[in-house]
Amino acid sequence: KTPETISFGMTTACRSDEAPYPASVVMNVEGTLDVTGEALVEVELPCGTLETTLNLSVDTLEAVTMLMPPSLFCTLLSPFQTIAVANLTTAYRGAGKVYVTIA
Repeated sequence: KTPETISFGMTTACRSDEAPYPASVVMNVEGTLDVTGEALVEVELPCGTLETTLNLSVDTLEAVTMLMPPSLFCTLLSPFQTIAVANLTTAYRGAGKVYVTIA
């Protein structure tokens, strides 16, 4: 089976007078393993570019016969027979930051 190719590119603008703030992604995470709780996670992205290329083979029989999956992660990954990173290129200036607030 010949894999399909999916490419993804992202550019994060650097701070400027017009936009003096960093690009960031914020998510609320809930956990129920040993202790129930939640955390607020903020990832501040460095400015620069990211490019990646993936080669994917989809198991169509698995995709069409899949019943209720146990999680969103399983839903996204289970139809793929193979996932291979063909290319990953980054050109960032500086480093990002991760902030975690546990409630």
